[in-house]
Amino acid sequence: MHFVTPTRCTSLPDVVVELDTPRAPDFTRYRKAAARLRSTGVTHVTIADNSLSHARVSNVAAAFVLKNEFGLEPIVHLNCRDRNLLAQQSTVFGLIALGIRHFLLISGDALALGDNPSGKAVFETDSLGLMERFQRLEAGVDFFGRTLDEPLDVCYGGAINLGRRSPAHLQRMQAKIARGARYFFSQPVFAEEDLLRLAEAQDKVGQTAAVYVGMMPLISAASARFLSRVPGVFVPERVIRSLEPFEGEAAITAGLAYAESLVQTAMAYGLRRFYLITPFLRASTTAHLVRRIREAMPRTDRAHGPGRMGRSFDSDVKSAHMT
Repeated sequence: MHFVTPTRCTSLPDVVVELDTPRAPDFTRYRKAAARLRSTGVTHVTIADNSLSHARVSNVAAAFVLKNEFGLEPIVHLNCRDRNLLAQQSTVFGLIALGIRHFLLISGDALALGDNPSGKAVFETDSLGLMERFQRLEAGVDFFGRTLDEPLDVCYGGAINLGRRSPAHLQRMQAKIARGARYFFSQPVFAEEDLLRLAEAQDKVGQTAAVYVGMMPLISAASARFLSRVPGVFVPERVIRSLEPFEGEAAITAGLAYAESLVQTAMAYGLRRFYLITPFLRASTTAHLVRRIREAMPRTDRAHGPGRMGRSFDSDVKSAHMT
């Protein structure tokens, strides 16, 4: 396989979908989910990096499958918990060699949450330090100061950890923007007050970066209660209780209805970009939400077609840089 020199990073559409890899090597359901998403018009798929510290199939392998078998553009998450900088650079160069250049750079969840709570995390750097090294790649220098043959064109963004402290996450966002972050994905949002805070964050960063609202359709009261225990995720108790009377498909329908109401609220606040997290490879729920978002988009936004449901963040950034 020859080295593919990346062209300029392509624009992200207004809707991107996360499709996390399975916890065993069988990719049958994963491929079916990818095909379902592609048939709905999804073009960009994010792939988490052992999220919640659970060991999963490598997202590098998944990125190869998505790009080469389905023509989807992967956005690969890279955490700082599992690799030292030598392994990080090796992974990044391998992905670029495969023609993949979109990344989400994160520090990583605590090991205590997952499969190996007594294990040793690496954390040779954090997401800010990793972004600084990506800036070096754009300048034609590798992580360790070695001059490359040419600058590498990479697109990267970061996560928004809303937590409960607004000033802290806004300061963190500004620090990431200063290190080249062009987009931000929030953790899944289940409360109107978090949508308001995301709208405030988008106002603060203006056109220098795009803010994507994380949405994950709830599929049961049990899943909602589990998510409420994940650090940085807030699920109101009333939402959990509202799902308790339902089971099976009825619970999924109720969860989708609530997600649709959040989409409408987000749009009322001026938020137009969505990061949809597929629960347990249930691509049908995500596909349903993609269609509802498309229908809810203003007509001028929908004119861009299924792959680009509205003005891309890249066009916003170019406009900002011209002024």
